[in-house]
Amino acid sequence: MAVIGCGAQGRVLIESILRIPSVRVAAICDIWSYSRQYTGNYLKKYGHAANVYEDFRELLAAEKDLDAAVVATPDWVHAEQANACLRPGSTSIAKRRWPIPSTRPGPWSSRPARPESSSRSATSAAPIPATPTPSTGSSATGRSSAA
Repeated sequence: MAVIGCGAQGRVLIESILRIPSVRVAAICDIWSYSRQYTGNYLKKYGHAANVYEDFRELLAAEKDLDAAVVATPDWVHAEQANACLRPGSTSIAKRRWPIPSTRPGPWSSRPARPESSSRSATSAAPIPATPTPSTGSSATGRSSAA
C-alpha cells in the first residue's frame, strides 16, 4: 500500500493503517520534506520500511506491486492523483468523498452535466419566509399565542 499525502490527515490514516496487521505501507509521498521525513521515521518504528517520494508520479512509476493507494491530499489535487492511481494495475482509495457534485463537468464528474432548464429560473424560486415575530401572532418560541 502507498500513502499519498503525509500531512495531518495522512498521519491520521496511517495510524489506522498500522492497526491492520496484514497491511504494509510500502511507499509514502508528500511534497513537504518534513512530512516525508517524519512519516518515514514513524513507519520505521512500526517495522514498515517505506520508500519515500516527493512526486506521486515517481511513486506510481517505481512501485509496481501496490495493491492500494490512499490519497490523503487537499481536495483540489485529489482528482489528478486518484485518476493516476486508477490506471491499469493500480487501486486507489480516496480519503474523503469527492467535494464537487457529480453533475459538474470536469475530471471529478461521474456523469455529464445536467442542462439548465428554461422552466426553472432563480426568479421563480419560492421566497424564503420571514421569521415569525410577536406582531404576527407567534411567540419567541415559535408557538402561536392562540394555542
